[in-house]
Amino acid sequence: MEDELSSQWSDCLDGKAKAFRITAAFHRVVRLAAREFQADLILLDVGPNLGALNRCALIAADHVELRHYPSLMPMAMEARKPIFNLKPADGAIGAHAAAVAECGKDFARLARRLADATGLALPAHL
Repeated sequence: MEDELSSQWSDCLDGKAKAFRITAAFHRVVRLAAREFQADLILLDVGPNLGALNRCALIAADHVELRHYPSLMPMAMEARKPIFNLKPADGAIGAHAAAVAECGKDFARLARRLADATGLALPAHL
């Protein structure tokens, strides 16, 4: 699918209707899934690149929240835990420890905003 989306991108810039339909397919699938599961909120977690799938996710989004912690991602992948749960034993020391703390604050703020918007209760530590 990503190859097809990628090849259609330049055709969108040329104003070709078929390319817009293909590029917007992700948007339609997300909306259909939301309707099927009666979801008021859809979170799309994408990687730090502008590949074809990520572009389609951005196009489909009503709101975008950008956070980027590139130096922590390899540590989190190796430790198999979220970035905000990294510890010194995982390699999060010095500036990395400060970035982990900042990531935790960002996550808590986002979780509170989502909870407020949806009426969900959060764990006490957030």
